[in-house]
Amino acid sequence: MQKLITLLLFLPCLLNAQNQNWVFGRNVYFSAPGTSGFSSVNQIEGTSCLSNATGQILAYSDGITAYDRNNNPMPNGAGLTGNTSTTQSALIVQQPNTPNILYLFTLNQVSAPIYYSIIDMSLNGGLGDVTAAKNVVLNAPFNMRESMSALETCSGDTVWIVSKRALSANFYAYPLTATGIGPAVISAAGFVGTIGQTQGTLAFHPDGNRISVCYYGANRIETYRFNKSTGLVSFTNAYAVTGCYDSKFAENLLYVFSNNGQVRQINVCANTITLVGATTQNAAALGTGWYANDGRIYISRGNNSEIARINNPLIAGLGCNFNQTVVLLPNNSMFGLQNIAMPYTRPVMQPFTYTSTCAQANLITIPRTCFEPCTYKWSGLFGSVMGLNVTVNLPNGVHSITLERICDCETTTIIQNINVTGNILASVIGF
Repeated sequence: MQKLITLLLFLPCLLNAQNQNWVFGRNVYFSAPGTSGFSSVNQIEGTSCLSNATGQILAYSDGITAYDRNNNPMPNGAGLTGNTSTTQSALIVQQPNTPNILYLFTLNQVSAPIYYSIIDMSLNGGLGDVTAAKNVVLNAPFNMRESMSALETCSGDTVWIVSKRALSANFYAYPLTATGIGPAVISAAGFVGTIGQTQGTLAFHPDGNRISVCYYGANRIETYRFNKSTGLVSFTNAYAVTGCYDSKFAENLLYVFSNNGQVRQINVCANTITLVGATTQNAAALGTGWYANDGRIYISRGNNSEIARINNPLIAGLGCNFNQTVVLLPNNSMFGLQNIAMPYTRPVMQPFTYTSTCAQANLITIPRTCFEPCTYKWSGLFGSVMGLNVTVNLPNGVHSITLERICDCETTTIIQNINVTGNILASVIGF
């Protein structure tokens, strides 16, 4: 006898209300899946917009000016060190365990250090004010690539600010805590490149254990491990992708967005590359992608007043369903979309499978990715046993089995019933 259970899974709500609002391009405001309006930024590339836990905008920036939620420049908010044509010009993060204090990191074009400015949200009637700590050099005299991103650890006590030095293999990971910014953790792990290959984004996997970097101009993307405890970066693989500008992970699938309008899906476990979509209109170049709370990945469209979307990011191949036009914007989207600290997230567990014969059951689960730092613990009448695929002795009958996924930041539990029967093969398949 066979049983088949089908479970439809969506990409989880990767970000909370802090990700609800995006500002980018030619004065565009956007809230997925389709609310759009106007903002004060007029930016070709990188922007950042941070909202509070209820979804109200705290601050946004193009790296040149810090704006409040009413679209006005903050006091002392002009004259920042970003640039209209820097891949990731701005990055706003909440200082851990420090209410009202935001850090705004800015990058100019090639061969410039990272700067930061501090925003105090208790000032200016609660609309925020850039303090005297403005345009503070984070890493002089090192000149960086046009990319930086951030990761909030699962403890919430640290945010890692990560960038890469220009014309160097070195990554720099700065820990931001309640006491301020600590010294960089330096890892020699990446492609060196030339002065014309310093554009392209740096992006975290939603679970924080992987980084991807596009080397625009080199037609290259690399993936790395990231240690959330130490800040160390180590190389894993390199792939040839023409015009690579930005990338986003969905479990073991890495989506790469190119200036030729193509979307490629890299299975980083199988090391395969699949063309899963392309724009066809004029001004077809793709820019930055970002995760929305509806479980989809949205992509800016360059000099085009539309926004694209990957509807099913967890599905391999063409089933991911790239759609080149899902939202018509009031103005051109240009190439930036969003850049904030990636909060710790982990998808729900899938049901496990099993087969049974007389007085014995073979219990099988599938890891989320080939690189997750998790172990699995099975519990039942047989006691407890560790492993992805275990065989246990049980008398015939229905048994409740508990499976715990024990990861670096949390433990997730599911409970399922299995039916052990003599000489009858039973199977339950979860998707």
